[in-house]
Amino acid sequence: MFDINNILFTVPYFGYSLSLVELWSTVLGLWCVIAFRKNSMWAYPIGILNSIGFIAIFYQVQLYSDLMLNVFFILISILGWFWWLRKDPNGVPDLKITRMSNRNRAFLLIAIAVLTAELAMNIDVIFSGLALTVAEVLGTEYTHVPAALPFWDALTTVTSIAAMILTTRKYFEAWILWTVVNVVCIGVYMYQGIPFMALEYSVFLINSVLGVYQWNRISK
Repeated sequence: MFDINNILFTVPYFGYSLSLVELWSTVLGLWCVIAFRKNSMWAYPIGILNSIGFIAIFYQVQLYSDLMLNVFFILISILGWFWWLRKDPNGVPDLKITRMSNRNRAFLLIAIAVLTAELAMNIDVIFSGLALTVAEVLGTEYTHVPAALPFWDALTTVTSIAAMILTTRKYFEAWILWTVVNVVCIGVYMYQGIPFMALEYSVFLINSVLGVYQWNRISK
């Protein structure tokens, strides 16, 4: 179920062998981002299932930052689910779609730049340390394979973390960050030979642009 070599069928035209885990992760991923754009609570349980599939995929193609990112997504989704469920005494949700201050925007950009550089230089050390610890606990062997694209991998990881945090707090700027992430991911996945996921992120890109437009109108 989680093995990318468990091929379901070959995608016409692309000549790409699609695994079962890629298919259900893709479907859930699309459902999740559309639900977030529509400000729907269903985005959280769907997103958690989607991240489980992505963790399996990214481990097998050595995109370690993206793997850890999806572990984070599961944790922040649980917290975000709680935040979105909270209501005031009148039954009105506590969180409303809003904007960041200019000062916070500047701080956010600086933080993304610094953390991206730091993660790109240390991703193999961080992941191999975590993986070896888990392997020891499970009593299995682990051989580390270096990260394929450390800088771009780190950039999408850090920016996605920031975007997800802003999404759980319903900040409009989240959709600008998601747009940046989607553009970079399309290139990364095509380079890594995962065209079906690149196609999925092309749809994500359309959704994030719509998110910018719709949340911009609401947050004015």
